[in-house]
Amino acid sequence: MKTYRTLLASLFFCSSASVMADTGVFVGVVYDFGAKPEVGFSAKLVSNDEADKVVGVIGVSYFPAAEYKLGADIGVGFTFDNGLVTAGYDVFNKKPQFGLGYMKTKE
Repeated sequence: MKTYRTLLASLFFCSSASVMADTGVFVGVVYDFGAKPEVGFSAKLVSNDEADKVVGVIGVSYFPAAEYKLGADIGVGFTFDNGLVTAGYDVFNKKPQFGLGYMKTKE
């Protein structure tokens, strides 16, 4: 239940941040750290689509070689020219996560 409350609070955060700025969409590769590290693919909503900004992110991940194939994550990131680096926590798999990928940004 605590996981779902955290996810709901994160959705609220990202939706309230979108009132102030345009949201963006991230597509990229993620790495879950832990006893069994996993590499996967992710799609995330980003709180701001401008370059060179610190942003909030929420998303879903797919890990093709993992025992638990799906993940849901929250975190923060930094945008750069048409890209994003993220650091966060996968609440389904209970692991810290790092991500890097493409996001169309405004200058």
